[in-house]
Amino acid sequence: MTANFMTKYAIEVLCANHGSLEYSELLRQVKQYFGVTDDQGLELPEDSRLLVTYGKVDSTNSSSPSMDDKKVVAVTSVRVCCQFYSTGGCSDTVCPNLHMCRHFIRGNCRFNARRCRYSHDFHSMHNARILCDGDLLDLDDSHLRVLLLQNDVSLLRGACHLYNKSNGNDEACTFEKCQRLHICQQFLNGNCRFGDKCKRSHDFEKNARIKLENQGFEHSSIPNLLSLYHNSYLINNPNHAKPKDPAPSKRRTFVNTKRNTGNEEIGVNCNEPTTCARQVPVNPKRNADSEEICVNFVAKNCRYKAKCFKHHYSLPYRWQFFNSSKWEDFSNVEQIENAYCEPSNSKSAGIQCIDFQMMICDSNQVRRLSTPSSVTKPPHVIL
Repeated sequence: MTANFMTKYAIEVLCANHGSLEYSELLRQVKQYFGVTDDQGLELPEDSRLLVTYGKVDSTNSSSPSMDDKKVVAVTSVRVCCQFYSTGGCSDTVCPNLHMCRHFIRGNCRFNARRCRYSHDFHSMHNARILCDGDLLDLDDSHLRVLLLQNDVSLLRGACHLYNKSNGNDEACTFEKCQRLHICQQFLNGNCRFGDKCKRSHDFEKNARIKLENQGFEHSSIPNLLSLYHNSYLINNPNHAKPKDPAPSKRRTFVNTKRNTGNEEIGVNCNEPTTCARQVPVNPKRNADSEEICVNFVAKNCRYKAKCFKHHYSLPYRWQFFNSSKWEDFSNVEQIENAYCEPSNSKSAGIQCIDFQMMICDSNQVRRLSTPSSVTKPPHVIL
């Protein structure tokens, strides 16, 4: 029994359970399949294809999270080729993505395999090569569908930004045939803190069913899609999958408050309440994507203009520092970006020296805004 065999079977079990499972239950099924007893101390292998997520950690317990606090999500790097759907199709003979019908993956293509212009075969010559490279060749079609749906962001329509920005007003969406879901974005992510008191809809079946059916999803599979949306959020936001410890840090942290006339730096202890560096306020109403630069504005075709919830800036990157009560732009953003893109640099040059590790400039917090990453967004929404 090798670690790879364990991982492959674990992925099969996860896909059979809507893409995720509690760590303890997954481990129990893996042990049972391989005939391992509890006293042998077997643990799941550390593998990039198994994302372990955590609940809140008990502040009274300094030990690591228990198995009951952990959940495992199936991850893959395999994606569906977007160029395959263009007018000319995909001409890349070594394309690393699947050439598949999206509606077939969603489970309800209105054309059969003969009439549909796109492939319905996961094991065609091209697709078999991709699945083999991803070590997924042994999975059946239903398991592959689950795995792709929660990993490929182009297959699941997200929540409508205009609907969410207006606190749940359907009329705020100006699109006559909006394809996005008029449902709470945080509920779709699985972390809405308002619960039943939320102004936005949490009725997934009622508000999303018609749109999802029009996109090719089977009616019977729609109730299970909510767990795939939760998993997709965790996969594309791995920082939210880490342990969340409510206890404050005991570590003594020093930051630079000012520079003297020489080269010596003066520091203060952040554990002292009266001398701690400025705290940056967090607005809970800001959307999760609020620190993104609008790609359409950079391309000079944003239709939302002043109503757009993303940042409008002429460049695909933006460097800012927090000054007292607001974020302000650096004057030399291009020089800072050039220094930041060089892996060997830990700081920027010039009078306003930025520490890229701590993301501070003197005593001010620094942030870098950018257009969406190709890791979290499909190719048609990035530069």
